[in-house]
Amino acid sequence: MFVFVMSSYLHCSKNIDMATTITLAKNKVNEYYQVQKQIESLPPSSTQQIQELNIKSRSLINDAQIMLEQINILQSNLQEGIELYLEILEIQGNHDLVVDILREIIRREPGNGDYWVRLGFNNMKKGRDWIEDAFRCFEKAVKLKVTEKGTITMWRSLGDIYWELRQIEPARESYQKALEIGKDIWSKVALAGIDVVEGNMKDAEGKLVSIGKDLQEYDAPVRLRMREALCMFEEQKKNIDENPEEMMSYSHILYRAGRVEDAIATANQALFLSNQNWEGWNFLGSIYLQFGYLKDAERAFLESVKINTDQPNVKKIIQELSKSERVTPQVPKSNQPLIFRNN
Repeated sequence: MFVFVMSSYLHCSKNIDMATTITLAKNKVNEYYQVQKQIESLPPSSTQQIQELNIKSRSLINDAQIMLEQINILQSNLQEGIELYLEILEIQGNHDLVVDILREIIRREPGNGDYWVRLGFNNMKKGRDWIEDAFRCFEKAVKLKVTEKGTITMWRSLGDIYWELRQIEPARESYQKALEIGKDIWSKVALAGIDVVEGNMKDAEGKLVSIGKDLQEYDAPVRLRMREALCMFEEQKKNIDENPEEMMSYSHILYRAGRVEDAIATANQALFLSNQNWEGWNFLGSIYLQFGYLKDAERAFLESVKINTDQPNVKKIIQELSKSERVTPQVPKSNQPLIFRNN
């Protein structure tokens, strides 16, 4: 009787210790996400602070990984801990190891649709050579019970696969299915990219603006997707409707893609077509200001307040600019977007 009681106590104590470790590891992961938000809120000029925060975030994730490995989490039956460990590996970009682990888990639980989705997602992340494997995983998942979150991930990932293969219509359908199930920021971004490919710049910018502040955490992926979409648009040699709204939206997309020269030139062209767009002048002025074109920024903001005098913040910027030392930009501004140049 005593032996049985002691055995039960030790087993219970071990489970408590594992549960505590999982909780502590989860706290580390949550803190990691908080640090990432701090990094995203900092201006690019805060190099040292960003570097320190990056070191801290890597340390947090490494600590969480070590904690779970010390309790042999993969040998346990604690699903919460195993999924947390997989999340950590995904954050680290160790998709090869995640795939290996998931294959072993699926051998034991072949009917778990969410594991098939996760296996497909990580195969996709391994690169183009594993797209076919990813697709087969998603085909399997469709026939099984999958949670809402897993289903959104599946359709979004299928959309990304079709996008990678330049199959626009299947990509659109997949992203739309993800959005029919629930809110998914990336699917909305991706649909904006498809609008860009088709030359519907106003619709694309409208989708991105509607996301609001949540778009900030996707800053780098959005920039990359808009660049890809613009390249595809330009390869097809489609034209932009030369109306002021469409041209200004085009300028916004170019700016989001990091093509600043093109964004400036296109905004100027939009304002040439309609010079009463005070918000357009503010957008142009903000770009000039960001890149040190102080005289041009002041001129753009002055045009804006001529049209809309009720802008105290803009007036304050103009006052500060008028007092500032004029700086000649080192990089000359382009008069014409790259897309329109013969060379």
